[in-house]
Amino acid sequence: MTYIHSWRFRVRSYEVDPELRVRPSVYQAYLEEGAVQASAAVGYDYGWYRAHQRVWVARTIITRIFNPALYGDELEMRTWVADFKTVQSHRDYELRRVADNVLVLRARTNWVFLNTATMRPERLLPEFSSAFAPADRLQEIDLSLPSAAQVETPFSFTESRIAQYHEVDSAHHVNNTVYTGWVDQAILNAFRETAWTPTRWLADGADFPLFSRRIEFIRSALDNDPVRISTRPTALSGDGIVWRTEIRRIPGDELLITDESARRFTLKGVPHALPEDLRLTLMAQTQEGGQPSAN
Repeated sequence: MTYIHSWRFRVRSYEVDPELRVRPSVYQAYLEEGAVQASAAVGYDYGWYRAHQRVWVARTIITRIFNPALYGDELEMRTWVADFKTVQSHRDYELRRVADNVLVLRARTNWVFLNTATMRPERLLPEFSSAFAPADRLQEIDLSLPSAAQVETPFSFTESRIAQYHEVDSAHHVNNTVYTGWVDQAILNAFRETAWTPTRWLADGADFPLFSRRIEFIRSALDNDPVRISTRPTALSGDGIVWRTEIRRIPGDELLITDESARRFTLKGVPHALPEDLRLTLMAQTQEGGQPSAN
C-alpha cells in the first residue's frame, strides 16, 4: 500500500502577501518541507543522507492553484511517491484547508537522486521501494489556461541581480524557493513597465493571482553569482497570461532556470477579461500604431 504522509499546520503572518494570501514561493517551501518530513518518517532523514553522501535534487516542480490559502488557515498536506525510475522519482502533493476540505493546490516534483561526492545521479536503493511504497502511477495535473493563444512578438522585460548568501541553503546553492520569488518579482516588475502597478490594480479591486506553474531547475546559482532574469508573455487567454521566465548566470549566459507561470486577471476575486490596453501592450502593439512599451 502506498505510504501517504500527512502534515497539518497553520499559515503564518510572514508567509502572506498584502492581501493575506500565501505567496507562491511559500507554497513551494511547503512542498519541500512535506517531502523532507515524508522521507524522515520512513527512516531517511537529513542525518541519513549526509552520512551516506546522498541527496535528492528537484529537477521540475509543477503546481496548480485551485483556491488561495489565507493567513491563519489550518492546512493539511498529503504527499506520496508517485513512481520510482532508475535515478529519479516523482512525488505528488495535495493541500487542503482543514475547516471545509477545500482543495488549495495539487503539485508534483521530479526528484533526482545524487551522490554528493561525485555530484552525479545515483541508482535508487532497492530498499527505497518497500519504505516509500510508490503508487506507480501519475495523476493528471492540468496546468493550461483555457483557450490560450500564442503571442508572436511579445513585450519583454529583463533585470539583473546578485545571489545573496542568505538565499543559499544547506546544499550550498540558492534554494529552489528563492528562484520562485525572483521570477514572481520579475513578472511584477514587468507589469510595472506596462503601467499596471500593484497600486493601480489593487485600487480597482483587480489582481493577477497565480493559476499554475512549471519550473525546471537546470543548474544552480551560488552565493554572489550575478544573474539575468528575462520574462515575456507567451500566450494570452480571455482572462489570463502565461509568462515564460529564464534565469541565466552572467557572464557566460548559462541557463539555470526556466519557469512558465499562468496568471488570471480578476476583479473583486472573480475572473474577468484582460483590459484591452494591457492586452495590446503585452502583444507589443498599441491602438494608434505608436511604439510599444517594451525593453
